[in-house]
Order: sequence, then structure tokens, then C-alpha cells
Amino acid sequence: MTSGDWQLTTAVRAGGTYLPANGVRAVSLPVRKGQAQRLGFGTAGGRGDLHVVRTVTVAAGAGATLDLYDGSLLDVFGQPAPFRTLRAVAVWVDGGGDAAGVDVGADGVVATPAPLFLKGTTPRATVYPGGPAYSAGSPAGLPVSAGAKNLLIHNPGAAAVTVIVALAGASA
Repeated sequence: MTSGDWQLTTAVRAGGTYLPANGVRAVSLPVRKGQAQRLGFGTAGGRGDLHVVRTVTVAAGAGATLDLYDGSLLDVFGQPAPFRTLRAVAVWVDGGGDAAGVDVGADGVVATPAPLFLKGTTPRATVYPGGPAYSAGSPAGLPVSAGAKNLLIHNPGAAAVTVIVALAGASA
């Protein structure tokens, strides 16, 4: 990729109506808040030259391991995306699945887990059908190396699931 940009946005829109005791009229209150991570093009801090958006289908009880380091993941143009710094990740259920959700991370199962802005020795997040995405990122990013490279998508449920994995980072 020779140019581009990345934006990961999280937004919440909530609202409600309240009729106070002895109230004459209901009071409505909408709340809108959001946060966005924007990465310009390049390999320096706060920038990314690798943008991957991949659809992954995982059978019931199975897992899929994505290697962020070796270039086997392809960017949005179909070119190898050998990450050396991960600056943003988002994973959400696109279809299927069940109440068991989908585990994202290492979960102690995969060797050389990728840094996903999660803490602990068996880091994972769980996303659910109809629920929000797991998303995280940092302009500084986290290093990806031969010893920290694998992203596991594990489906503990009884139904196949399709997830979208979106990653941004740098090749240097």
C-alpha cells in the first residue's frame, strides 16, 4: 500500500424518558459520546501502513489462528501484511454463533500469542452475536515478533460463526 488512513470509531447513543413523581411532564435525555482512533499513513508512531480486514468462519468448537508476523495475512489490496507493530484491532461477530460467544486472543491455547492490548498470561476477550465488537488500540502500538504473533479466534459454541477481524499497524 502506498497511501491511506485508518479510523476506528466507538460510539454510544443512549436515551431515556423519565416522569418524576408528582411531575407534570416527562423529561427526555439523549446522550451521545464517542471516541475515534485515527492513524495516518506511514510506519512512525501514530501511523500505519498495513490495513487488514478479514472475514473468518469458524466451525463449532474449533479455532482459527492468524499469524500477524509472517505476511500470510493479506491487506485490503491482497498484498502480504507482515506486522511489526500493531496499533489497532477490532473483532466482531458478523453472523452465526450462539450464546457462548467467540474468544479473541490467546486463551492459553495458542503459542506465541499476538499483543492485543490485553493483560495477563492467557489474555482473551469474548464477543457475542448481536453484541459490540472487541476493539483496542494505541498510537504507539505494540510490537509484533516471531515470539508474539498469533491471534486465536476460538468458537466454544455449538454453531458455526463468522467474524470480521480488522487490524492496523506498521511493517517497521
